[in-house]
Amino acid sequence: MNIFIYGNQNFKNEVHKILLNSKIETILEDVKIEDISNIDILKENIAKNPDDIYLIDEDKIIKKADLSF
Repeated sequence: MNIFIYGNQNFKNEVHKILLNSKIETILEDVKIEDISNIDILKENIAKNPDDIYLIDEDKIIKKADLSF
């Protein structure tokens, strides 16, 4: 299983801390945790492996309500 983290550095640090404290790597076999630095890599990974886990910082999500036309 792969866990990908996309967001600002504070978000990534907090998620890594939570995952470390949860001991997920010892509970689950073959877990790979990786940071994603840009949206294009995120889109490629989701297209290739939609069943992986993607933890995305809420600040990186564009909300429909934020758009005004």
